[in-house]
Amino acid sequence: MADLTERDLTVIQETHDTVLEIKVVLLGKNGDEGLCGDVKYLQRDHSRLKQHFLILVGILGGSGIFGGGIYGLIKLFK
Repeated sequence: MADLTERDLTVIQETHDTVLEIKVVLLGKNGDEGLCGDVKYLQRDHSRLKQHFLILVGILGGSGIFGGGIYGLIKLFK
């Protein structure tokens, strides 16, 4: 088996420390969910926002605001 030099051991330790830092940032530590948790939160929040937007469009479309507004614009520019 090859002998490891002091430089090799230092590089291995630095790599190990870097991997641990990356893991903590991505997955979190001590109750913090890290970046992966933030992405999950943003995904849920975006889905909720999209749902509310579609409900608003449905209400406005169903009440005739879009149709009336388009009709009014056409009459205005004719």
